[in-house]
Amino acid sequence: MTRCSTVVLSATVLLAASSHAQPTAAPFDLPAGNGADFVRFGTDDFGGGDAISILPLPIDGSTFEIGDASIAGATDAYDGVFELGVLINGVDGFTLADDDGVLNLIATAEGTRVVLDATASPVPPSGFSIAAEHFVFANEPLARLLFSITNESGQEAMIQVEMGSDSGTGGTPFDAATASGDMVVDASDTWIIRTDTSGISKIPDPIQIHSYFGEGAPVTPTIVRIDPADDDDSQVLFDLLVQDGETQSLIFYIGVADPVAPTGLTEAIALADRLDASGDQLRLDGLLAGIGPATANTVVNYLIDEPCPADTNGDGVVSPADFSAWIDAFNNQLPACDQNGDGQCDPTDFTAWVANFNNGC
Repeated sequence: MTRCSTVVLSATVLLAASSHAQPTAAPFDLPAGNGADFVRFGTDDFGGGDAISILPLPIDGSTFEIGDASIAGATDAYDGVFELGVLINGVDGFTLADDDGVLNLIATAEGTRVVLDATASPVPPSGFSIAAEHFVFANEPLARLLFSITNESGQEAMIQVEMGSDSGTGGTPFDAATASGDMVVDASDTWIIRTDTSGISKIPDPIQIHSYFGEGAPVTPTIVRIDPADDDDSQVLFDLLVQDGETQSLIFYIGVADPVAPTGLTEAIALADRLDASGDQLRLDGLLAGIGPATANTVVNYLIDEPCPADTNGDGVVSPADFSAWIDAFNNQLPACDQNGDGQCDPTDFTAWVANFNNGC
């Protein structure tokens, strides 16, 4: 972490009026941006048709379309993504979705946070709590899921988390590339890239990027696969050992690239390679935008060093610019606001930010 100022700030600040998440009915379109010009969320039941979940329960998620004005056919990507099923100690299973049809939006310069109500069905057993949110990047044709589970049951627990996606192609999907460099999709692949080889007389669906974990991750998936019953569907399974009093989080990325341009697959691989990195590189690359230091420290499928809380704009430098970034985080109740690690965003975090800044952390 670079320290470029020795200015000592006092704990006196005039805060602008706070803005809050706006509840929005699903499905909805996000405003156009330099990266994702068209994004639509709705709700979807995964496991319908011929799909077979890994876990002994259906998994649920959101319909999702992501598009860029420069990408041919990009308004027809995915019939369902970030579809989650959770099994606790091999017994208590539940599906995670936002079934009330109301999603909370928080717009930032980096993108839009889509905060889910994290509705679980059936209700998780006592002592376990969950959280989930999507983030749609303003400058990348890319979206991210952050899923967290907290164990306060009094004992350690084995948590199995399955995340599935339905490519929604018009014909037969084709695995165009994998992180391991072969055409076999397995748990060694940090990412896979799929495309549409339908051969029918229409613009192909976008090239699709599915990213599951990063270089040096402390926890890697048990299974990465194409559904044996429906090759439109792909799934990943993580086994988490969560101690009492601990929170563990997983982050996943999906994206699109142009299926028509000659450079489309090359661009898709380049984006996937950026995602196959340590968490610290993701932070420097802006791909952890919207995830505060305290939350980032709970992520287990990327290698993330102890973050510097005072670096609220995530540029790797502690400077006065982070003061403005903290004000923005406070006014919008963003994760970076929490500087004292209590899970809250309130004025005490400003005092903590000043102390963190002055300590150069």
